[in-house]
Amino acid sequence: MLVILSGVAGAGKDTIKKELIKRMEKVESLPSFTSRPMREGDIEGQTYNFVSKEEFEEMIKRRRVLRI
Repeated sequence: MLVILSGVAGAGKDTIKKELIKRMEKVESLPSFTSRPMREGDIEGQTYNFVSKEEFEEMIKRRRVLRI
């Protein structure tokens, strides 16, 4: 099963994700991409994949969503 959580900042996506992980077995979470600056506690490639706004726009233009 693939579940995609989408919403505006502060909508509660992380809260829902954490609850699903607690309640279900064999759940894997993949980090999304963000152009915001890293915050304390963030880990590149774990909490998010951090890219510049220009990199993000280029990824959209090229329809590329994964780093290789």
